[in-house]
Amino acid sequence: MAQRTIILLALALTAFSGYSQKLSDKFKIEENDSSKTVKPVKEAPTSFYDKFAVAVNGSTLGIGLEVARNLTPHLNIRLRGNMFSLKNYTLDLEMGGEPVHIDASSNFMEFDLCAEYLPFKRSSFKLVGGMGYFMKADANAHAVYDGELEYGDITMTSDDIGTMDFNIDYKGFAPYLGFGFGRAVPKKRVGLGLEVGTFYLSKPAVTIDATQMLEPTEGEQAELEENLSDYRWLPFINLRLAIRI
Repeated sequence: MAQRTIILLALALTAFSGYSQKLSDKFKIEENDSSKTVKPVKEAPTSFYDKFAVAVNGSTLGIGLEVARNLTPHLNIRLRGNMFSLKNYTLDLEMGGEPVHIDASSNFMEFDLCAEYLPFKRSSFKLVGGMGYFMKADANAHAVYDGELEYGDITMTSDDIGTMDFNIDYKGFAPYLGFGFGRAVPKKRVGLGLEVGTFYLSKPAVTIDATQMLEPTEGEQAELEENLSDYRWLPFINLRLAIRI
């Protein structure tokens, strides 16, 4: 009887020892798990970072297209082109009290490469700087005296008086500075933007071709070119619709 009691007691102690070991291991695992701290992973702002966008522009330089890329959350780079054309614009003026008929036209074709810097994280305000190139930047006018002149018994028609053709050309490179609102690569799929700036045009080339009595005005070409060289700032206002791709 005593021998059986000893055997049962030994079996009970063995079972209890195994259970205690399992329980101890369980507590160790839970303790190790609780000691681990999981750091949250910050996701990159993938909505517009390192993305491209295309845009349509409507500006004082006409209609334009643009492609842009985001380099950092605060910096975008873009390539833009604008084109404007005005033809057969007629104007009747009085010069020196005499009627003059003018036919005018103008053509602009401009490309610029610019970078825009957004200093504030939660604002689309931007500063823009870059370089433009005007493949075309000219204005033309054809002036004709509209009527007759009488000197005593002599009557002179517009053909006798002559015509004058005037051309001014600002073609060349032009630095650009501006500011505005709206990212070149929008955070959302579609974005609007407004930009105001100015180009500093190259010195103009002026040409005057005159006939008959107006022919002496050709001698004023160099003086007129020098006077216009002080007027090289070209204001620029642009509205844009951008789509992120």
